[in-house]
Amino acid sequence: MQGGKKGRGPKASARGGAPPGDPNKERLLYMLTCLTGHIVTVKLNNGQIWEGNFHACSSEGDISITLKTARQVPTGRGKSGEPVETMVIYGKDFAQVSARNIPPMEPKSSASAFKTDAEIAEPWGDTQNRELVAWS
Repeated sequence: MQGGKKGRGPKASARGGAPPGDPNKERLLYMLTCLTGHIVTVKLNNGQIWEGNFHACSSEGDISITLKTARQVPTGRGKSGEPVETMVIYGKDFAQVSARNIPPMEPKSSASAFKTDAEIAEPWGDTQNRELVAWS
């Protein structure tokens, strides 16, 4: 332990402390989370291609994704596989996840940001300076 404080040092994660996050893993999880509810195509390391409704992703241990109503995409003259109600694919098994027609992300709302009185009054067209009146 460093400095006599618990939860610091190289073994902190083994004791349950949160290690610093890997920014690339955080970005991947964010992008995967944005795909929830959309149809995605997943290419596995063995060459199989699956398509289904992206349901969830998990970052516990290795990343995994869950597809609902997944089906194997036919390659060549093959037929499409039977639909699988729920399919969990582990990160070590997939090489690529792709989706089409995903709407762009909207910028964060500034509704929670601090605003001055003038900024609050602006949408109502009250941009003139007014004299403050003391309460009685």
